[in-house]
Amino acid sequence: MPDETSRTGASAVTAPLGYLVLNVVVAVIALAALSTQLSVIVAYRRGDMQLAEAMLVFAIAAGVTGAALWYYYHRYVVVAARDTAAARIATLHPDAPWMLNSAWASRHLVDRSSRRRAVFLWIWVVGWWAGCALIFGINRDQIVASLFSWSGALLGLFFVGCGLLALASAVAMTRKWLRYGATSLSIDTLPGHLGDRFRGKVTTRSPNPEPAYEAEIACERLTVTWTRTPKGGLRKEILSETVWSQRWSVERDRMVRGKDGDISFSIDVALPVDQPQVEIDEEGGGIQWMLYLRDERAGAAPVKPVGPAAPTIGPAELGGFSAEFSIPVYSRR
Repeated sequence: MPDETSRTGASAVTAPLGYLVLNVVVAVIALAALSTQLSVIVAYRRGDMQLAEAMLVFAIAAGVTGAALWYYYHRYVVVAARDTAAARIATLHPDAPWMLNSAWASRHLVDRSSRRRAVFLWIWVVGWWAGCALIFGINRDQIVASLFSWSGALLGLFFVGCGLLALASAVAMTRKWLRYGATSLSIDTLPGHLGDRFRGKVTTRSPNPEPAYEAEIACERLTVTWTRTPKGGLRKEILSETVWSQRWSVERDRMVRGKDGDISFSIDVALPVDQPQVEIDEEGGGIQWMLYLRDERAGAAPVKPVGPAAPTIGPAELGGFSAEFSIPVYSRR
C-alpha cells in the first residue's frame, strides 16, 4: 500500500488528468448517443425499424445524451457557483469552518437516503428491462430458438432473475421511503463543542403507534488509501474506523406525535473533551462526527460500553427505519 506521501502525490498528479479523460469519455458517449438518435430517425423513415423499436432505442439514446449534458452543467455551473459561495462564506466567517456547510449553517439537516436509493434502484430496473427488451426485439428469433437448450434457458433465467431481484429491491426501498418519509434534524447547538453537549430535535414518521428508537453518536476516522488496479491505474478507497461512540435508547416521554402523524424527540448528549474535532481534507479523509438512528426493535444489537470497540449502526436495511446525519462537532478556540 502506498504511503501518505505517495498517495497525496498520486492524487495531485492524477486529478487533472482524470478530469480530462473523464470529459473526453463523456463527450464521446454524448456524440455517440446523438449519432444513434439521428440513425434511428433515418432508419425509421426508410422503413428499416418498427415504431416501437425505434422509440425504445431513441429513448435510451436520449437518456444517455441528457445524462452527459447534466454532467457538464453540474460540473461547470453548479460546482463553480458552489465554490464561489464557499469562498465568500470563508471570508465572512474565517473562524467558523462549520459555516461552509450549507446544511449546518441552516441548522436543518434532512436524511433522504431512502429516496435516493429508491430512485437509483428504479433507474437500474428500467435500464435493465429496457436493455433486455431491446436485445430481445433485435434478436427475437435467435433468443427464442436458444431457449430450447439448457444453456440458453439458464441464461434467460439469469437475466429475468436479476431483473426480478432488482424490481423487488426497488419496491421494498420505495415502500420504506413512503412509510417513513424523510427524517430531519434541527440543530440547536451550532457547533457542538467538545466537553459540552450536542442538542437538537429529530422529526420523523412512523406507522407504529408506539415506536422505539435507538440513537448513536460516533466519532469516525476516515482513511484514504490508493490501491493499484490490475491495469496499472489507481483506485481511491475510503475506510471508516470508529474512534468513539455512545449509544442510547430514546425515552418514550421525549417523543411527541404531531397532528400530521410525525414524531419528534430531542437529542441531548454529552460530547467527550478528549476526542478530535471534525476535520476533512480535500481527499475526503480525516475526522467526521455522525448521528445514527434506527428502529430499536429491528434486530438491533445490545447496547455496549462506550469506547473504540463500540460498533456503529450500519447502513439502512431495505425494510426497517434508519437515518444518519453528519453533525458539526468542534473544540473551543
